[in-house]
Amino acid sequence: MTEGRKDKGTGRSCRSSISGMNRHPRLYFWAFIFLLILNFRFQSIAFAQSDVWRKGEELVYKVNWSFIRLGTLRLKVADKLKIEGRDAYRVILSIDSNPLLFFLNVHFNTESIIDEDYFSHYFMINEIIGGEKVRTEYWFDYDQKKIIIKGAKVGSCTESANSEMSLLAKIQDGTSIVYFARGNIYQNKKIRIPVMIETEIEYIDFVFNNKRRLLEIDAIGRSVEVVGLEGKAGFKGIAGFTGEFQGWFSTDGRAVPLRAKMKVFIGKVTVELERWNK
Repeated sequence: MTEGRKDKGTGRSCRSSISGMNRHPRLYFWAFIFLLILNFRFQSIAFAQSDVWRKGEELVYKVNWSFIRLGTLRLKVADKLKIEGRDAYRVILSIDSNPLLFFLNVHFNTESIIDEDYFSHYFMINEIIGGEKVRTEYWFDYDQKKIIIKGAKVGSCTESANSEMSLLAKIQDGTSIVYFARGNIYQNKKIRIPVMIETEIEYIDFVFNNKRRLLEIDAIGRSVEVVGLEGKAGFKGIAGFTGEFQGWFSTDGRAVPLRAKMKVFIGKVTVELERWNK
């Protein structure tokens, strides 16, 4: 057949349309490349939302107050386990002050069990209160809608606290909020979420805007593209963390926290990635 099928609306043949496309091969080549890039970009971002978790990941940060090194913060995904048939992860956080600073003596660690959707199921903190080592544990029972809190002096068999609270929604602890931020960093939204702080349920606000910029990170040795967030904590958390804060994360799909600025008990500090084990 030599004639193309007629287009009812214009009377033009399909053959004439095809020949018109053939006159602009470069245009359609670059359009095709653009669509491939766009498709890859959105696929990588979708993948990033589920690629935060990796057993064995260890992140080490320096904590600076102006030019003074206050101490070191460590985050490690120590183990992968199952909770009610779903993946969950045991995360250990430790903070140690700089031993060269005579005026500062901060040493404590926490352990969290966080599910794949970034909500806490268990939180434990070892800290020094009034010169005594105290261990406090929290169990978040979503089926029974309650929080079980147990506290004891380390080395003592006598519990110093044992109480229960109502639990009306899924909750964060002082460590899981870091992974919640990582899991949502590529989105564009504002959200307020509950956080367990001592014996109270407090709230933290996140503003995810998916804004990209270049940021120089000493440990990497060059400027890298990062995506940022802003927020505000309406409470005093670990190390006196409170008030407004900012954070910048990698754009490679892992959403690694690279730098943060926040207020703690001593003032405004900068937390920056120093080394890592992926």
